[in-house]
Amino acid sequence: MRAESYGSPRPLSSSKLSARVREARELGSTIEDAIDEIGEFLRVQAQIRPYVALGGAAAVGYVLGGGVPTRVIGVLAALGSRFAAEMFLRELVGGRGTTPPGTTSGRTV
Repeated sequence: MRAESYGSPRPLSSSKLSARVREARELGSTIEDAIDEIGEFLRVQAQIRPYVALGGAAAVGYVLGGGVPTRVIGVLAALGSRFAAEMFLRELVGGRGTTPPGTTSGRTV
């Protein structure tokens, strides 16, 4: 009986492999740039507002240290994801179909 590997990935051609390596390097470079920008922002904020930076660091340490119950984190993550999805959909749709109360949509009746 022969052992077959179902669903095993096919070998990549050299051009596809080099393209994937190039994309991975570009992604790594982009991530490094983003981390540098975040670090610079945090350094500036720590110099401008040292007490806020200290409080933020304490809050992050409290959360990472397990001070917040798992259920609370789950609820906050669910709310955050719903909010992000709503914002994404608003951007995608472009705000069409939503008019503030008391205003007309621009159509003549």
